[in-house]
This record gives sequence, C-alpha cells and structure tokens, in this order.
Amino acid sequence: MVVKLGDCVKLEDLFKAPKFGGKISPLYDKITGGAIKGQVHLFAAGSGVGKTRTGVSVCCELLKQGWSVGYLTFEQTKEQIAELIIKNFDDDAETGFELCKDLPCYIRRFENSSVESVINILRAFKGYDAVVFDYLALPEEAVAESFNASVTGLRFIKKIKDVAEQNDQFIFCLAQAKNKEAARLTEFASTANIWISQQLVNPVEVAVIANRAGIDLLQLDFIKVRYPRGISRCRVIREFDFKHCKGTDLDLLDETGGKVEDGMD
Repeated sequence: MVVKLGDCVKLEDLFKAPKFGGKISPLYDKITGGAIKGQVHLFAAGSGVGKTRTGVSVCCELLKQGWSVGYLTFEQTKEQIAELIIKNFDDDAETGFELCKDLPCYIRRFENSSVESVINILRAFKGYDAVVFDYLALPEEAVAESFNASVTGLRFIKKIKDVAEQNDQFIFCLAQAKNKEAARLTEFASTANIWISQQLVNPVEVAVIANRAGIDLLQLDFIKVRYPRGISRCRVIREFDFKHCKGTDLDLLDETGGKVEDGMD
C-alpha cells in the first residue's frame, strides 16, 4: 500500500510561526526563540568561563517573568547559588533576600553517583516551568575511557531530553568544554571542544560553546540551532557582570566573524 503525503500530514499543521518562549537575552532569543518548554539547551564552557553564573543569570531572568525554576547544583552548595541569585536582584543582602524569599525557586544539590539517580532527582522537579542543570558530568559509576564516556554522556543527555518532554519544561543544561587559547579565540567552536562526548549535541535543540574573550566579555558560539529563525551558526559577543550574574548582548556575528547588521532588531 502506498501512502499519500496528505494522509501523513494536514495543512493546518504546516507552515506554523516559530515558537517563542521565556526571555533569556535579546540575541539569544532572536537566534533560538528563548526558553521553550520541552526543549533542552546545552551551554558548554571551560573552567572559569562562567557556567554557573550564566545558569544563575538564566534562572533569574525567568523568575522575573513569573516562571517557577528549579536549580540542580553539582559542585556548589544551595547557599552559594542562593547568594548569586540574591546579588542579581540587589547588592544589599537583606534587601535582596526580601525580594527573593518568596520566589518559586527550589535549589537542590545532587550527588553525581549514577545517571539513574540524577535523572530521578530531575524528574522530581515536575511542575516547575524550567530547570537549570548545573552541570552534566560523567557520574562516579562511569569508566573514564573515551568510548564509555561518549556512550554514557549520550545516554545522560537523552534522558534529560526525555524529562523535558515528559514534564513539559525547559531545561538549561550546563556542561564542561575545553578552554581555548587566546590565539585561537577567533576560530568558531565545534563539537570537538566539548568534554565527555561530541554527541551531547544530538538530542538537544540548541548547543552553545562559550569562551572568555576578555575580563568581562564572553563569546557564545551557537554550534547548533535545530529550529533556526533565519540565523543559525553564529556568535554572540556578551558583556558579562560576573558579580551580579547579568549579561548584555553587544554584537551578533556570523561564523566567519562578519557582523550581522540587523542583529539587535
């Protein structure tokens, strides 16, 4: 039996306007559509680049829009994450705490003992609009061998993606990347820059690799955007206030370094 195209899909399900979700930053939203429930965005960066502070920045932006946000932390304590969130709202500790104490934000530290144990904790965040997962690393049960690491990493991120779809929530997943030498900063990043496995990008909708381009500058290379809005592989230059976990998008460049003139539209 030969099936016709019209039996597979309906016109009313086609040519829909792209989805837009919660706001993260002007250029990030322009490229990706923002925080869309059911999606996983992978943000990989080297040590000292600002993974956690970027995660806190995303968390705070969504909280300010009325989203409920869970924050899963691997290396930091819940008190350290809370301090960063409070500083994002106000420099004064007492004032900041008053502004934040009633926010729908649950911070939990997790032990990275196995893929299954971490995923079970992640599933428990059902009901939250978004989760910041800080961060995806090889669990203690895994063998630190290239093949096994790659397989474990892919299984981990696939399960995270399953949770995002089942819980209908946005997951901002942080991961480790290799730090670039200053002389190579102009080179556009690739999956080879990601620790654990280059395959981490396969199940996710968006994959970004970040590097420090100066004392208070980050360059974000968007190496994958599954549903591009006219812009796909590109670079965002972001000024970042590390103390308050706040970023300001400055420029949008194509992967060759050319400026996209209408980047701030």
